[in-house]
Amino acid sequence: MADNRFTWMHSGQLAAPQMNGASGSNGQMLQVLDACLISGFNPQTVVSATKTATTVTLTYGVSHGYELNQIVLLSGANDTVLNAKHRIISKTSNTITIDAVGVAVTTGTIVTKVAPLGWESIFGSTNPLKRAYR
Repeated sequence: MADNRFTWMHSGQLAAPQMNGASGSNGQMLQVLDACLISGFNPQTVVSATKTATTVTLTYGVSHGYELNQIVLLSGANDTVLNAKHRIISKTSNTITIDAVGVAVTTGTIVTKVAPLGWESIFGSTNPLKRAYR
């Protein structure tokens, strides 16, 4: 099974949160932190999924923007083993392949996104200008 403890993200990725520093842009740093730490970003709906003994290949109707070795979070699958973080082991512009040992079925409305780092906001999650993370 792939090591899903380490991941990375950068501002050049598709749908990555950005700070523009323009007047009236208060709270943009918190939007970036929320996306990277708590919620993830770049949700993409899977059109089809193909399973082998140890992998699952996910196909999208558009270019997904994910990168090799990045960790994505899957949700919406009928198999709870698939609804988890998975490392991308190969990709094309509209497919990704992940390690998926133990996955029985690949049905459901599967959505992927760049996996957040697993933090939580313990204060200020509804305030656009204040947060405390852990």
